[in-house]
Amino acid sequence: MKRFAMSLHQICARGLLWLVMVAVLAPAAMATTSADDARPAVAEPGAVVRFYYAAINAGELRCAYAAWANDGKASGQSYAEFAAGYAHTQRVKLQLGKPGRVDAAAGSRYVTIPVTLEAARDDGSVEHFSGQYVLRRAVVPGATRQQRQWQLYTAEIEPAPSTQ
Repeated sequence: MKRFAMSLHQICARGLLWLVMVAVLAPAAMATTSADDARPAVAEPGAVVRFYYAAINAGELRCAYAAWANDGKASGQSYAEFAAGYAHTQRVKLQLGKPGRVDAAAGSRYVTIPVTLEAARDDGSVEHFSGQYVLRRAVVPGATRQQRQWQLYTAEIEPAPSTQ
């Protein structure tokens, strides 16, 4: 059997972010969620946040931007502003907290995930942040495959004191 091998850059360039989130990050994604719902299961929300920071660490900022709902617009920034925010970041170490319960509202599902971040900058300094992401996915008939996947919806990330 041939292995499916694509670099993160190739995946992002081909607009296959949803594929990574569902097939690579969630091996059980081909299972169905219930007898009444024959659509493929979605990646767990924490996988989306991990993917987001993996893309940032790989320098694939367009791919990271695409993890935000509405083709990045949910970040509240243009792509240029988003990329400028990471211009001097070498790597980000992510620590995920326990996701909250999944809430429902008008054809959508929402979940909050707390995070702690350690960002190493190119000048050697290290910054610490903490906060949370809210992820959203659509569950209405007619939603696209991408809309049915968890996507970053909002963020409340603030500077935090160093843990050292």
